[in-house]
Amino acid sequence: MFSTNIDMQGQEYPKQKDGTLSETAMGRSMDVSADAKYIAVGMRDGCVRIYEGPQNWKLIATPRVGRPKKQEWIEDLKFSPDSKFLAVSSHDNFIYLFEAPNFSKEVKRFGVSSSFITHIDWSIASDVVRTNDGSYELLYYTIPDGKQNKNGASAYRDSDWATNSCVLGWAVAGIWQQGMDGSDINHADRSSRPVNGN
Repeated sequence: MFSTNIDMQGQEYPKQKDGTLSETAMGRSMDVSADAKYIAVGMRDGCVRIYEGPQNWKLIATPRVGRPKKQEWIEDLKFSPDSKFLAVSSHDNFIYLFEAPNFSKEVKRFGVSSSFITHIDWSIASDVVRTNDGSYELLYYTIPDGKQNKNGASAYRDSDWATNSCVLGWAVAGIWQQGMDGSDINHADRSSRPVNGN
């Protein structure tokens, strides 16, 4: 088990006038790359903090996503299974793609969602991402060009996914019961190994 502070390089956590934590100190999502070289934390203020880890926990990049005058918070972020890319979803309805090891420079901004993006999953091959959003859409994009595949729901129906956090899709159809609306289930996950009684 490893842990680190996500504060401002050893300084006290910034606070608002009412004494609550500042948005710069509120982490909303995090992920660790498959090769364990990088840890990414998505912040409430639209910043992404990327650390080298787990040995030294050195902060190596702090890219901001979104419009310069109004950053939206980071809802989800995931490293690709090959650890080459980091996909970041913002409340501004876009996905931002970064490439290791130079995370400071955005590779691509893409997305056609009509609402904020709530979930991101990568294909095992690291060549496709699928997303869910606040308007309950399931969308698919090829990587690294960020082009939408409008036939993704059928084209990738039997594809293997590295993660299954999306709450809409073929693999999670059975979790929805009659009478539920989109706010009843907010996250899904799948174990990477069989679950048994041991």
